[in-house]
Amino acid sequence: MRFRYTALAIILLGLLGAGAYYTNLEEAKKQIPVEPLFPFVKEDLPKVNKVIIWGKSSESVCEKLGPLGWWYLANSEIGRVDTRKIAAIFYELAELKQDAIIARDVEDLKQFGLEEIKVAAEYWLEGKPYKIILGKPEIKRERYYARLAGSRDVFLVKRKLFNLMNKGKIELADQRILGVGSYEIDSVELTGKGQEYQFAIAGQQFRLLKPVKKVLRPELVADVLRNIVDLRTISIGSDIVKPEDTDIDEPEITMKLVVRGNQVRLDFVKKNEKVYFAKRDTDNQIMQVRTKVIDNLFDAFADLAKEDQPKDKEGGRESGK
Repeated sequence: MRFRYTALAIILLGLLGAGAYYTNLEEAKKQIPVEPLFPFVKEDLPKVNKVIIWGKSSESVCEKLGPLGWWYLANSEIGRVDTRKIAAIFYELAELKQDAIIARDVEDLKQFGLEEIKVAAEYWLEGKPYKIILGKPEIKRERYYARLAGSRDVFLVKRKLFNLMNKGKIELADQRILGVGSYEIDSVELTGKGQEYQFAIAGQQFRLLKPVKKVLRPELVADVLRNIVDLRTISIGSDIVKPEDTDIDEPEITMKLVVRGNQVRLDFVKKNEKVYFAKRDTDNQIMQVRTKVIDNLFDAFADLAKEDQPKDKEGGRESGK
């Protein structure tokens, strides 16, 4: 009887020891870093200068141009690409890990919908392309099969990445006239309608320079900046207008900005009572903006110039994106 108890005790200790061993092994595995599928991280986005996106039965070649790093669709009248959409895909790719691979060196890629390129993205990083191809969805459609160009290893990605990539040219286009954040604007000068306004930002202080000089309240400047960054075109992919078909060379309204140390000019001329033509000096694309939006912008500037605003209170803005 004593031997039986001793044997049971030894077995029990052995089981406990094995359990502790495997628990420690699993914890150790968790601490081992998993290699990424792509040799880049999110912070490498500024190094990308070309992107090709296949989606909605179209191929969109995007190129980064100019000192502000704006993205444009090559050989297209649609114009600028929304930088946020380029970044969103890149960030998702940078997060992919080797442990997402479910099958290696697959002979029959057709079973995963990966034999043809229907939805894909290619990012050129310092002259080298990195391409991902998406295929069929899983049964539950929460994840999609994928592979890298030149590889027959199959892995799974989230549906979010498929939705980000499966876009046509118009869906990639940027409706924003400027496409920057308010925190990136250093100064603004607005001229038109018999009025002239100018303010600048020095450190955390806003100063109105025209029509009067004074320190500005931050909430008023925030309203102006919000109106500026919210300027949007209503004509993407349709009603394409060429500069020579407008009077944009004789603008009724001009806005000059300094964005991240770079000068940007916007010109506006009326198309009709409801719409203005607009043009950036960085490209020849003619956009269309609602008159109401322009009127709201002038109203916001007029509020800055009101004499009843305090002239000795410092105003700042929040930093960051």
